[in-house]
Amino acid sequence: MSVWDFLVSVYKFLVDTLTIYGVTIMALLLSIITSALKSIKRKGKLDWVEALICGCLTLAVSSTLQYLKLSSEISIFLGGLIGFKGSLWVDARINKDLGDDKQ
Repeated sequence: MSVWDFLVSVYKFLVDTLTIYGVTIMALLLSIITSALKSIKRKGKLDWVEALICGCLTLAVSSTLQYLKLSSEISIFLGGLIGFKGSLWVDARINKDLGDDKQ
């Protein structure tokens, strides 16, 4: 296999992957970037753990939307919301909705 054939196969793989998972990838990136920028503004430094947790929560929401056969385009909005509000807000919201609010 030549280098050119390898590059063509990598390009085809990337195009196919973005075609199938493009919305989920955009939601993930929006969540991570939003959370990272908010932590820089709030704390003066980047909080990678918070940003990655927000990204993981976005993936969970995206897969839940696919499982429920709902529109996956809403995951971009939800990813931005999760990144903006943060993982602690998501945790508090889930606890409140499930009636597990211990204060």
